[in-house]
Amino acid sequence: MEKKYTNEEIRAIVAGAFKPLGCTVEPWDDYGEKLRVKVREADGKEKVLKITFRHVRDDANLTTVLERFREELQEEGYHLDPWTPSGKGCI
Repeated sequence: MEKKYTNEEIRAIVAGAFKPLGCTVEPWDDYGEKLRVKVREADGKEKVLKITFRHVRDDANLTTVLERFREELQEEGYHLDPWTPSGKGCI
């Protein structure tokens, strides 16, 4: 059976996916249904991802969204540590 994550688990997993860069994970709407993820380098360069909790509640979808965003960041020159979906960071 596919793992279903809580909002707090999703926030922690998202924060850990972009190390060693700075990562801010914050609510993006008044209802707590969306997250805005800001990833930034030391030089201030920043990239934003907006996520709706219901689209990333399960492991497969969350992994796909984060892997695509990581690829996009790396193509733009951001340097990321290796990451596995089970690795959780801190918020």
